[in-house]
Amino acid sequence: MPRTGRCWPTRPTTARNTKRICWPWGAEEFLLRKAPRGQALSAAEQKSNHTISRIRVRVEHIFARMAQMGADFCRSIGLARATAHNHLCNLVYNMDRYACLRK
Repeated sequence: MPRTGRCWPTRPTTARNTKRICWPWGAEEFLLRKAPRGQALSAAEQKSNHTISRIRVRVEHIFARMAQMGADFCRSIGLARATAHNHLCNLVYNMDRYACLRK
């Protein structure tokens, strides 16, 4: 069964390697398009950028909220404790989100 998915390069330097990284997995590239100087993006490219931005914003807001709660700061030795810390931070975030949605 072929693997499919999406590839999310964050910088143009990593976008150079997108074909090498994404194509063997059968993944498609999700990179914002930039218009050449003095030209405008086509309607299809603008729509694609809008879709990519909507998804990226949703994901980045989750990580930013978790960072505000201290999830990005883990002082532990060992993979088991770090994994437990991540699981507890995810649980706290989910409980916080659930409380906000219940209001």
